[in-house]
Amino acid sequence: MDNWKYNEARRRVKKVKGFYSHFTSWLLFSVFFIFLNLTTGGHEFWAIFPIMGWGIGVAFHAVGVFGVPGLGKDWEERLLEREIDRIDREQEIREWRNDHEATDSPSSKQFAEEEPPLKLKRLRKDFRDSDFV
Repeated sequence: MDNWKYNEARRRVKKVKGFYSHFTSWLLFSVFFIFLNLTTGGHEFWAIFPIMGWGIGVAFHAVGVFGVPGLGKDWEERLLEREIDRIDREQEIREWRNDHEATDSPSSKQFAEEEPPLKLKRLRKDFRDSDFV
């Protein structure tokens, strides 16, 4: 294995591990803050402030490690591929229609009966689950 690939993979694993450690400590301290708030007999729920403040930090850490959900690094590439496929299908349909729309020819009578090629009949693309995330 290439050394740079191993180092890059190791760096990414450390980032994910760091996030999970951060999330776990936030979760444990959130339970502790709630317990402390309830046992001190306070009439106000003050524990929400440290929980929310730290939670915002955890959320930013998650975005830094995993990216914004649905808008990952390859999001634009997937959208470009989808649009190129759509344009290709539209072009194929136009070309097929132009080939079969000659006036006063036997093919124009067959046009209504003839079906487009199989690849043109497919109007929708099979999407992966990652296309919707």
